[in-house]
Amino acid sequence: MLIRKISCSTLAATALCLGGMGTSVAQDSASMAGLEEIIVTARKKAETLIETPVAVSVLTSEDIEAKGVRDLYDVALFTPGLTYFDAIQNQLGTPVIRGISQTNLNSPDRNVAIFYGGVYLSNTSASNLEILDLDRIEVVKGPQSALYGRNAFNGAINFVPAAPTRDFKAKITGTLGTDARREMRIMLSGPLGETLRGRIAAILELESGLDALLAARHSRILQRIRTNLEEAIDRSRIDENRFEQEVLFYLEKMDVSEERVRLTAHCAYFLDTLSAGGEAGKPLGFIAQEIGREINTLGSKANDAEIQRRVVRMK
Repeated sequence: MLIRKISCSTLAATALCLGGMGTSVAQDSASMAGLEEIIVTARKKAETLIETPVAVSVLTSEDIEAKGVRDLYDVALFTPGLTYFDAIQNQLGTPVIRGISQTNLNSPDRNVAIFYGGVYLSNTSASNLEILDLDRIEVVKGPQSALYGRNAFNGAINFVPAAPTRDFKAKITGTLGTDARREMRIMLSGPLGETLRGRIAAILELESGLDALLAARHSRILQRIRTNLEEAIDRSRIDENRFEQEVLFYLEKMDVSEERVRLTAHCAYFLDTLSAGGEAGKPLGFIAQEIGREINTLGSKANDAEIQRRVVRMK
C-alpha cells in the first residue's frame, strides 16, 4: 500500500511538472510569436535580423530613445563586443570590436568602418556623430571587407537614418542644464513629392526657352567676330569660306545640344523614380547630382548674359 501511494504521488508530481512545462513552452511560443521583426541591411540588402548569417547587434529607434543613446560611447555601452576609444577632443576616434584595435592611432585607416546612410566616414574626427533621427544602428562583427572595403576587416558600424514619411511629422526635444547648457533638437518629416516635381518642372520650362536665346547668341557671336576681323584687317582679304569654317569650329565648342538632351533625360528619370515610391532618397540624390552637373556645363558654355540668368534660376 505504501509503495502504491508513493507511486501515485510520484505520478502526480510528474504530471504537474509536465503540465507546468507545457504551459511554459506554450507561453514561450506565444512570446516568440509576438517578437518584433527587425529588418537590417548589414549585407547591403534588406533581410530580417534572425535570417542574417553574420553577427549583428542592432539598436532600434525605440532602443535609442529608451536608453538615451547619444553617441558612439553609448552605442558601445549597449553593444556586446564593442568598445570606443577617443582622445584629443574627438580627433582619434577608434571603435574596437572583439578586442582587435588599430595599433597605430595616427593612421587614417581603421579596422572598423563607420557608415552614415551608406556613406563612409573616413575622417577619424567625424566618427563620433551625435545621434539624431535614426531608424537603427547596426554593428556588424567580424571580417566584412568583401562588402564594406578594406577598412572593415574587423567589422562595420552602420548609422541608418529614418526614412521620410508620407505624412507631416515633427518632434522637438530640449535639454536644460548647469553651466548655461541649452540644447534643442528639431525633427521634421513630410512629403516633398509635389515640391520636387514643381522644381523639376521649372527646370524643364527654363530649358525649353533656350532655343530662341541660342539662335540669337549665334547671330551675335558671328557678327562680333566679323566686325572685329574687319577692324583688324582689310575686308577684301577675308576668305569667306575659311571664315565660315572657323566660326563653325568656334561655335561647336559652345554647343550645348548634348547637355540639353541629358538634362531632359535626367529630369524625366528623376520624376519616374519619385513616382515609383519606396526608399528613393539615394537614387534621387544621385540623379540630382547629374542634373546639377549638366546645368553647370550649360553655364560654362553659355557665353550669353540671358542664358546665364536662366542657368542661375535652374540652380
